[in-house]
Amino acid sequence: MAEQDGGHDELTGSRGDFEALRLLATRMLWSYFPGDLESPEDVRLIVGALPDTLPVDVPLPDGCRVVGSMVRGRREISIVLDSDQPAEQVLGFYRERLTAAGWRVPTLPGHGGFTSGFMDRRAIYCWGSRGPALYVYARPLSGGPTDVRLDLHLDARHSPCGQRFMGPEMENLIPFLSPPTGGRQSPEGGGGGGDSWRSYATLETDLDLAAVAEHYARQLEQAGWTRMGAGQDSSLAWNTGRSETRTINRGAACSSY
Repeated sequence: MAEQDGGHDELTGSRGDFEALRLLATRMLWSYFPGDLESPEDVRLIVGALPDTLPVDVPLPDGCRVVGSMVRGRREISIVLDSDQPAEQVLGFYRERLTAAGWRVPTLPGHGGFTSGFMDRRAIYCWGSRGPALYVYARPLSGGPTDVRLDLHLDARHSPCGQRFMGPEMENLIPFLSPPTGGRQSPEGGGGGGDSWRSYATLETDLDLAAVAEHYARQLEQAGWTRMGAGQDSSLAWNTGRSETRTINRGAACSSY
């Protein structure tokens, strides 16, 4: 442990007192949500383990390690895991296991199109119309395991599970489009109206143009689009397709510089 001036231990307090560290951590966590909880004692930190009981069954990936948990009263339970599996595999595990167990993916506000990469690292599942809601996050740590966060929201008043969002049809027609592995995607806006909707982004990747076009075409097909045509020249590649929910031709294009 490093020491600061005056001989105080940087992480554990003046006497290396674990209770003092726990009190400091819970007080600081409580301060972020002072109106939610009556006192810092409503925040419990559990090192290296899950809470003794969970209100619903939450599966864990094979071989994962439990870093710890946080319980915020009766409102929220957060679990931190380390996994040797890639982030995409962890998210696929939860998608398969939770949907098979009866969880559903809620409809959220907003529109699809190119994302910064955050949306493809998380997923939300609902157990019933009033929750609980389970937020799953997975991201690789540089030189380390996959960081997995499970946030179980128990408060029905702020749950996404019972809300209904009726966005414009065209706005919801384009799915979230995530970058290829190792790529750096920067959304640059979009919009539209009536019979047209657009999304733009800049992508930095080592893939060639044909591979980039194929990457996004597969995501459109997974969202229910049918590929109708494709083409490429020296600096531009494109796909045209039809959404199964509306019979209108739409195109996806990307260019290299």
